[in-house]
Amino acid sequence: MRFAYLLALWTAGFALFSPAFAADPLRIFLRGGVKTHGPASNGLHDHPRFVGEFTELLTHRGARVRGGMEFPTGEELARTDVLVMFAAEAGSIAGADREHLEAFLKRGGGIVCLHDAVCGTNAQWFK
Repeated sequence: MRFAYLLALWTAGFALFSPAFAADPLRIFLRGGVKTHGPASNGLHDHPRFVGEFTELLTHRGARVRGGMEFPTGEELARTDVLVMFAAEAGSIAGADREHLEAFLKRGGGIVCLHDAVCGTNAQWFK
């Protein structure tokens, strides 16, 4: 009985959050960077691998995913709902990139920073 109840909850949750119920797919930009350290075989700080694997994972779950090793352009951010960054010193954002990010956030865009993406040259501004 308990298993049937859990299975029903899981199935309902999966159905409610499936792409078929979404008005529009979530638009995600994955910002990576160069691999910073560690042996090639261990996967640590392998930002390009992150972009590749998470693009596939999120696409299979109904998201519209783009990504790159550089900060997204203003046009790319205009077509993005969530910016996910996993790159060394990704918080070092200046000039036009900063203006584009501020406009993105003001219109309701979200940002997720993983691991060393929270580091940067202007912590006071980035927080």
